[in-house]
Amino acid sequence: MNRISSEDAFLMLAKWSVVRLRSPQEERAAIQVVMSRPAIKIGGQRAASTAFVDQVLPHSQKALLTLRDENGEDVGVTVDLTGAEWEYELVEMKSEQAAASVKRPSRATARTLAATFPNGNRYVFGERVNANLEESAP
Repeated sequence: MNRISSEDAFLMLAKWSVVRLRSPQEERAAIQVVMSRPAIKIGGQRAASTAFVDQVLPHSQKALLTLRDENGEDVGVTVDLTGAEWEYELVEMKSEQAAASVKRPSRATARTLAATFPNGNRYVFGERVNANLEESAP
């Protein structure tokens, strides 16, 4: 992973919050969020959820997300990202299923953004590959 500035990280989060036009409906980019805590594990393991970025507030170092809970219901949360060190990586999709979902195995990639805090907590935000995509981005 490559270190990036908090300004660049917030720009990426903001990009994921933009409503994208797809016929016949508008939708936001679905991302995967993984939260891990070294001292306290949620249910004995890390917490992971499908999420949508609703709003990015770089002036207060916060992001407003909608997470899907274990019952499949959407829950709004505010994530405080103050003090995070940011990393970015473009990840190649390894599985044939993931590669087939974007219809171009040689270009099956997803962006990953990680925030690591001084207390050891780590939040990883990653693009989700939608198996229903008509085509991938160039």
